Amino acid sequence: MIKSMKKLSLVAMRSDLDALAKDLIWLSCVEVEKCSAPEGDAIIRSMDCGERIAELNSDAGTLSEALKILSPMRTDKKGFIKTRREMSKGEFDGRRTDKALDGAKKAAALKAEADQLKSERNKQTAYLASVSIWSGYDLPLGFEGTKNSTVIAGTLPVSCDIERLSAIAAEELGAVQIETVGEGKSVKYISAVCHISVEKQLAALLSDAGFIKNNFPAQTGLAADEVKATEEKIKALDARADEIKSELAAIAPLCPDIEYAYDRIKTELAEENVKQKLLGTGHTVIMTGWVPEDKVDKLTKTLSKYECFCDLADPAEGDDPPVELKNNGFASPFEFVIGMYSYPKYGSFDPTFWVALFFALIFGMMFADLGYGVLLVLIGALGTKLLKPKGGTAKMMKLFVICGISCMICGVLFGGYFGDLPAKLAQNLSGSHKFDNLAILCNPLEEPITFLLISLGVGAAHLICGMIINMVMCFRRGDWQSAIFDVGSWLIMFVGAGIYFGFKSKIGLIVLGVGLLMMITMRGRAKKNIFARLFSGIAGLYDIINYASDLLSYSRIFALALAGAVIASVVNTFATLINNPVITIILVIVVGTLGHLMNLALSALGAFVHTCRLQYVEFFGKFYEDGGRHFEPASPDLKYTDVYVE
Repeated sequence: MIKSMKKLSLVAMRSDLDALAKDLIWLSCVEVEKCSAPEGDAIIRSMDCGERIAELNSDAGTLSEALKILSPMRTDKKGFIKTRREMSKGEFDGRRTDKALDGAKKAAALKAEADQLKSERNKQTAYLASVSIWSGYDLPLGFEGTKNSTVIAGTLPVSCDIERLSAIAAEELGAVQIETVGEGKSVKYISAVCHISVEKQLAALLSDAGFIKNNFPAQTGLAADEVKATEEKIKALDARADEIKSELAAIAPLCPDIEYAYDRIKTELAEENVKQKLLGTGHTVIMTGWVPEDKVDKLTKTLSKYECFCDLADPAEGDDPPVELKNNGFASPFEFVIGMYSYPKYGSFDPTFWVALFFALIFGMMFADLGYGVLLVLIGALGTKLLKPKGGTAKMMKLFVICGISCMICGVLFGGYFGDLPAKLAQNLSGSHKFDNLAILCNPLEEPITFLLISLGVGAAHLICGMIINMVMCFRRGDWQSAIFDVGSWLIMFVGAGIYFGFKSKIGLIVLGVGLLMMITMRGRAKKNIFARLFSGIAGLYDIINYASDLLSYSRIFALALAGAVIASVVNTFATLINNPVITIILVIVVGTLGHLMNLALSALGAFVHTCRLQYVEFFGKFYEDGGRHFEPASPDLKYTDVYVE
């Protein structure tokens, strides 16, 4: 069901604002609306908490970054299974965050320094590589000649013939000396000396050969000296990097305190965001918002501590109340499935129970395997037990359990036990065919048409359920004519067709005719012209095409179940290829485990997506009124701690 909402209007003393905001956050039952100050009003103004919000956001970012930096160095590593720290509200409010925040800032500063050191080390390493090759060079790397001579150093392609190049230079330019200093994989390192008068000609000759000149600064000394100096710099950088690691390791024990500080600051940030939405005068604050009707007593009890005026009214025309759903333990995990599409419009129908019922049934039929169902139940149950998730993740885990149970039931009905694993094992180990067909209803691989008809039958029930919901909604709105003639006529026709084709009874034709007559004569009831009315009714029969296409969409149940069963059977075939008991057992454990886990993942994804699609398109298309916005009360923002109120 959709909870009834009350519109909250509150005027309180400004001196109580901090305490009031904190209480509202911990009540977690009030969605505060953004109030706009009257234009031109010099007394009533919007609250400005922007500076404090920016400060808290900065601190939260620093704490979050520090946790990423320090997590690898923690001595209390949590691993995959993360536990949330429990504490009372009094302890949560009373502890200081100064030490944790200072430690986080220091960790962030050290990380920034470490990044700079890493960048500088990479730079020095590259420089060391560039000068090391010149270790046998007798001149300073930055030396470019004397008053009458020029020295050119650089690289030539490894394919260049230095002796031939030297001969050409000597013949054309006279006194020129070219020598090879070293050789790499793709280049040769050379030095050329010439008279200053032929410098340009030598440069042109070398350029034609693919020469690239060194760009060492003029003050660069001998290569050996540069290598030594650079190695010392790298050694110093490494020493400082080790010091930083030690300093970070010393801060790592603060991680639990940093986690607490993060939650504390994020919760304070939530309080400031509440204040930011209010209006204020010199002595008062004004708040509007929404509270569920079942939480009104809880709110009024808290507000009784303050000098304030509070009004709780029903939504007025033009209001946009938020939507909060309330369902039983079976249906509530499926609320997030509805939220993925769009929440129902406030005051309309909450289909969560019917979504849960058909989602679990259709999902189970798409899997139809006892073994996979057991795995889904284990994933959901262990995930809930070990991870202690909250919100949407917790609902997802419960959904896995419910859908896993449905898979187990369908697996027994349709004979899926990790595909046909019992049959394959029995045939391989003993030659027995006793377990070839374990299905109670039908085996999708052996009786595909029967399973297809069952899938379409489930689809028909799903569609009719949506039509009945639409009829009920029409009655609730007082639109009985639409309920009877627009929806009821189709239901009567479907019942008549079912009686005729299912039981071969002529009574079905009579019922079908009644529904058809209702459709033709009453669908266009708003039209005054009798011929226009009849034409509108006859044209409405075209909807049979839409109903047929909707029904055929449920053949995807058959397709996904068949695909999963075939993949499982192929995996089992590979695992039992060799007729040796020991090898078979090993292959079943290795190949079977990998293959079935892959099939489980693929089938789960496909089943979830296609089941959602059948809900959103075929089922919701019959009645659903979307456009609701989810109720989001102001509440503590807790990631690492569970706080209980004493």
